[in-house]
Amino acid sequence: MAHPKLTHQNENNIIVMIKSWRRGLTWKKLVNRIESELEIVISRQALNSYESIRTAFQDQKEKNRKIGIPENDEEKHEFPNDREYNERIKILNLEIANLKIRVAKQLAFIEELAVVSKSNPQVMALLNNTKDRIRRQIKK
Repeated sequence: MAHPKLTHQNENNIIVMIKSWRRGLTWKKLVNRIESELEIVISRQALNSYESIRTAFQDQKEKNRKIGIPENDEEKHEFPNDREYNERIKILNLEIANLKIRVAKQLAFIEELAVVSKSNPQVMALLNNTKDRIRRQIKK
């Protein structure tokens, strides 16, 4: 069975998922979580073929070992959903960090456009028209 090629965004989402994993990280559990959360059916072998995913997986396993996190899920939690909520919070915090980076890159691009537009009136007119159109869409 052929598996879909992962997009760059899916690859990043999987890496974020791996980096937020705290207990019992295995390829099987990762594959199951990718299928349930990202709705992507992919084998562990296919995941392992992506160097960035393989490296993130190995690094997280090593990090967990170094700080003494057990390899299994046998620890009992006071409330059954605590672990799930904590993992979800960590994933969301990593996503926020990724989005902040993305916004910073977009702002740098916009600043570069502003510099170019000062010397080219057609670019300035296009930017102003676009800005006005976006403002009208936001007001709706």
